[in-house]
Amino acid sequence: MAGHLRPQVARSSHSTSNTSNVTKPQQPATLAKRLLFPHLPPGSDLPPLFASPSCPPELNAEVYDFIALALRAFVNSWWTKITRYDKEFLPEVTTILTTVFRTLETRVLSTDFSPLIFSVAPALLTQHYRDYRLATSKVSTSYAMGGAVPLPHLFHQLQPHVAVSAEGRIDEEYFRQAFDHILKLSLPPQDYAPEVERYIVREIILKVVVKDVIPRVTQPWFIQRTILDLLGPPFDAESDKPADASPPSHTHPAHFSFHSLLVFFLSAMQSVSGIGLALIRMYKQTLITIKLVNQPTHPTVNHRSTSGIWRTAHQATSPARDARSVSPPSSSYASAASSSISLRADTPPRNPRESSPNLFRHYSREPLMMISELFTMRERFATSAVMHTLCMICAAMTPFMDRLLTHVLYTRILSMSSILFILRLSKHTLFPNGYPGPSAIDPTPEEQTIIRQQLLRRLREQVPTLAAPVLLGPSPERTLEEAINPLDDAACNMHLAVFILDALLLSIFPEMGVEGSGGNADLEVPERLDDDGEDWAPDMVPPSPSVVYSFDSPNELTEKLADFIVKAQTEAVSKKGRFTVALSGGSLPKQLNKLIDNPAVKWDRWQVFFADERCVPLDHDDSNYNLCRKELFSKVPIPEQNIHPIDVSLLDDLEELADAYEKALINEFAQKDSARFPVFDLILLGIGPDGHTCSLFPDHALLTEEDRWVAYIDDSPKPPPRRITLTFPVLNHSSRVVFVAAGESKAEILSTILDNPEAGLPASRVKPSHPGQVYWYVDNAASAKVKYQKSEYRL
Repeated sequence: MAGHLRPQVARSSHSTSNTSNVTKPQQPATLAKRLLFPHLPPGSDLPPLFASPSCPPELNAEVYDFIALALRAFVNSWWTKITRYDKEFLPEVTTILTTVFRTLETRVLSTDFSPLIFSVAPALLTQHYRDYRLATSKVSTSYAMGGAVPLPHLFHQLQPHVAVSAEGRIDEEYFRQAFDHILKLSLPPQDYAPEVERYIVREIILKVVVKDVIPRVTQPWFIQRTILDLLGPPFDAESDKPADASPPSHTHPAHFSFHSLLVFFLSAMQSVSGIGLALIRMYKQTLITIKLVNQPTHPTVNHRSTSGIWRTAHQATSPARDARSVSPPSSSYASAASSSISLRADTPPRNPRESSPNLFRHYSREPLMMISELFTMRERFATSAVMHTLCMICAAMTPFMDRLLTHVLYTRILSMSSILFILRLSKHTLFPNGYPGPSAIDPTPEEQTIIRQQLLRRLREQVPTLAAPVLLGPSPERTLEEAINPLDDAACNMHLAVFILDALLLSIFPEMGVEGSGGNADLEVPERLDDDGEDWAPDMVPPSPSVVYSFDSPNELTEKLADFIVKAQTEAVSKKGRFTVALSGGSLPKQLNKLIDNPAVKWDRWQVFFADERCVPLDHDDSNYNLCRKELFSKVPIPEQNIHPIDVSLLDDLEELADAYEKALINEFAQKDSARFPVFDLILLGIGPDGHTCSLFPDHALLTEEDRWVAYIDDSPKPPPRRITLTFPVLNHSSRVVFVAAGESKAEILSTILDNPEAGLPASRVKPSHPGQVYWYVDNAASAKVKYQKSEYRL
């Protein structure tokens, strides 16, 4: 025993020493730690990249790894030549990237991607298919100079874009300026000012997005392979095997027996029970989904109009330089219905205004139109009938479909598992062997042909045999060929990629859609529209606080008001040659008397509309037009055609009357400004004793109108009951809104409007989108009870 114990003791001490030697060496540092945080102690974790405490560590590690690979890819040519002091530069770049990612995180969490995914992207793809097919039809015709003009040039004529040439080459300067603008919006001044650091970060983003990602994803074979991956494995795993690889078949004569009948019966019962269980499971899952979609506090993306989101985004745009000292934003990764983390923010209870049918965006319409265009369904009667039926069903279920698609988007498509999969796939695609390892080799033309044939076969497998003639026509293979042909040209695909990237950037950074804006740019007239007339800047920048001017006397008030109006007129006429004004009634026309003999007023440039009007004849005492005519128009040389009253021939039909006045606004604004809503240079309003303005009364259904320019009311609490009025979207798109109030009778209601906006009075809801502004011109008697800070008057 002793002879055996001695070597065991000695070996034990030695093995202990070996064990200590094995545990002492640390794991090799990751590329991210060596490159981005060289001063971190060994064994310590990387600082959190995202501010959200619910962000999973896997996402943090994957993004850090991606950044490190991209940095090494960019600096590889001169990495070995820099000195050890120059290596301090990369941690500084990491700090800037951390700030950008946290700002991007806050903006992404406060962005509703439903319009982009279900409206903009399908519309862009539909237009791509239409233009490609139109360009293809012009090849070898006189439009193409007998075939001298290639297809990409014909397509470029239909979809011109400043950032991409007819040959599909991207203008790097376009995206360089765009990324620089993003950095300006994301970084505090002390981080944006150093040109060298900003240049490196900008060029890294440019290289990854413009030089590596877009040229690769626009290749036809890449798109086809991606679709194949999304379709999953084929139904028949043996279909790709050679015919001679299949085992030899042996036929046996069939003999009837009780055993065979029993096996057949039990198999049938098993199949039926399996189908029944599947139907029960599907039924339960459907009920759960419907319940989640329809619950009153169903979580969706935060509305941009909420002040909390703005405060979060504003804080994120100016974080401290230390990446670990940045305070987390208020929004977080919320749990989805399936208990998986999804890319959305926590939301307050649903606002009662959301019950208005005008808020539904018909998210199912554009995807259906896209499917119809992809598979040329309009050219066949059967498929056209099927598509029209689907459209009618979805239109009838619009509220539910909008909520369902949004629910699916944030619980399935933008779930954290999907985001991690996309990030890992992107890293593997861009850096397949790490960097600077060799990049992946593109498939040969023969391999690309095989990929295309596999895709056609897989698409054909997705359609049931009996339904194929109905859905795809008499020649399903030809229909599928036509469905993928518009994606066969990389130069044309480049246009689609650029348009989609533009739409994505405008969704996250709507300020980039405002001409001339940058950070705190001060614009007089908002230009917030894309080419369709859709509004891409829905209150990401909060409305400016109201400016209150209080004067000693009503006479001084009217004098200063006249000066303000003349200044607004001068600026508008110098920019666009006309001055658009909306007037209300009440005491306001009398308070414009200082304009009557003012030589600076260019009456021939005025276009006058009415903020609201009573549905009475124009010479009636209740008519706002009649009141303005007596107090102002009859005393000034304004052309009669520049004044736009209501059409009295439609007084019996309020809806037609409102539509006609809206068409008058469209004729004046839409043809000149291409706006979704008219942008008045000035709207002059008064306030009623109950806080109403225009004909928008407290607790009335018109307060929730979101789409119409002009609406009618037939139950006004103040006589006369029948009126038409501008809606809040019009008021809140104006460049300037001026409320005028004078006298002690306005003191109580003015205090409620300014000091207690939470009461929700109609006048409190007038908050023009940035850079619009609300002004209050009041006298001291009216502002006697107001605690809101008054401003020193300056023109």
